[in-house]
Amino acid sequence: MDERELVELQAAVNDDRLLERNFMRYIRIPRRLMAMYNIRGFDRADWYQEARIAHFKAVQQFNGAGGSQFGCYYRLILSSHFYSLMRRAMAQKRIGDLYTQPQALLGEDDEWGCSAYGARSRSIESECIIRADIEHLWSRLSATEAEALRLTLSGRPNDSRRHRQAMGRVRVKIKAFLYA
Repeated sequence: MDERELVELQAAVNDDRLLERNFMRYIRIPRRLMAMYNIRGFDRADWYQEARIAHFKAVQQFNGAGGSQFGCYYRLILSSHFYSLMRRAMAQKRIGDLYTQPQALLGEDDEWGCSAYGARSRSIESECIIRADIEHLWSRLSATEAEALRLTLSGRPNDSRRHRQAMGRVRVKIKAFLYA
């Protein structure tokens, strides 16, 4: 890295325009790395924002006196920053946040106690939604299918062909109900 580039890089710490121009100069690095990662809820603008944060850290910390190149150093800092984002997003204590939806999307359903749970994890959300719509599922089943499902849920499945076929239809309807 020549002396002029090093001076410009050091000046970019206090100048937004120089910092943005330098970021755009190395834009290929975050573009390549962004394709390798996926965090639910992160769009392209979020990744670029994180890349800008990592770029600013790299500009602040870079010392080109040893003859190293800024691009390689920036790639190292950016990779580390993206790994940290992935670790934070995939932490066991935050895994429920990946699958939750805002309460406004679920609606107010105090009858089933959804708001008491706080909708912290996917299983609780799903349980609330299924409880709220279970009557709709039962209304879709024929009398034979409903009886087959009752027997199976009570632990007394019937081995007859009619029962197996009815349970096959019930499975199809439950899948359609859950994934609709």
